[in-house]
Amino acid sequence: MDYVQLADAAQSVMDVAQVAAAGAEASPAWLGGLMGMGVVMIALTGLWWVSAAVAQYFLKNPPKKTEAVSKAPVAAAAAAPAASQAASGLPLAAILAAVAQIMNQPLRSVTISAPAHPNANWSTQGREAIYSSHLVKSPRDVSGLSAVKKG
Repeated sequence: MDYVQLADAAQSVMDVAQVAAAGAEASPAWLGGLMGMGVVMIALTGLWWVSAAVAQYFLKNPPKKTEAVSKAPVAAAAAAPAASQAASGLPLAAILAAVAQIMNQPLRSVTISAPAHPNANWSTQGREAIYSSHLVKSPRDVSGLSAVKKG
């Protein structure tokens, strides 16, 4: 099949499509909105069914309780955070205690922090160099709205 025959076949298909499109009635705009709402509702219903199925699975198969960690560390972590933790350790300890109470099993708190950089002055010096390179107008040079001319 050469290109001329292919172009003729494509032209005949396009003619049929144009005739079919001319004969079809245009649907009202509200129908498109109604179809969109229907698609959204079907998607939400599907998500609802999937989440209900996952919930049923977890209700039928509860997590296995392990006794590898004693409950004493959880109580100690909830009662008094470690001295190395700052004030941000208090909310973490409260959250861990609440989660341990809800799950009825012991938890272990692991906090990882990077050591402070021994020479962090370079970042401050760089920031100061960038800000000092900007030209900032003094308050005397900036005029108020009264200086704006009305045209």
